[in-house]
Amino acid sequence: MYTRGIVSYLPTEVLNIVSFLLYGSQEEGPMAKKKEDPAERSPYGPGVLVASVSMKWNHAAADALRPHGISPTQDLFLHGIEVLAGGEPVTQSDLARHVSADVMLTSKHVRELEDMKLFTRSHHPTDTRARSLSLTKAGRSVLKKASKELAKVDATIFGDVGGVEKLKRTLLFV
Repeated sequence: MYTRGIVSYLPTEVLNIVSFLLYGSQEEGPMAKKKEDPAERSPYGPGVLVASVSMKWNHAAADALRPHGISPTQDLFLHGIEVLAGGEPVTQSDLARHVSADVMLTSKHVRELEDMKLFTRSHHPTDTRARSLSLTKAGRSVLKKASKELAKVDATIFGDVGGVEKLKRTLLFV
């Protein structure tokens, strides 16, 4: 096989040997093989890739959160309550909307987290049908520890894609 360029008359094997002698390896120099871009060979669309990465992250997050007694989904709800609790009462439907979760799933996790004493439900000040959710001291403590663990998981899984902050900015547009 022959290569193109100024030295197109030399066989590729000869050029590989010359590159090795000049540069110490075939990874450098004019005959270096182009690094393959994984996106070019992937048959999957972005949705499938996001789902796959999500599963990988979820497994790693579950392992990291297990010592704290919560799941990644429960952590999502705890974070949701923390983010929404800016002085206004947080309802279950507010929380469901914020984390893009089904109302029934939210209800299940709200009961579990309340049983775990990680947050409380009290009467809503203006809506007699609603309950107001708030983190307990234990809930804030678990959330703080869980956040540190999840930051490590994020750095491990997403650190090689140009930085976690850059990825966060990209995902916020979806």
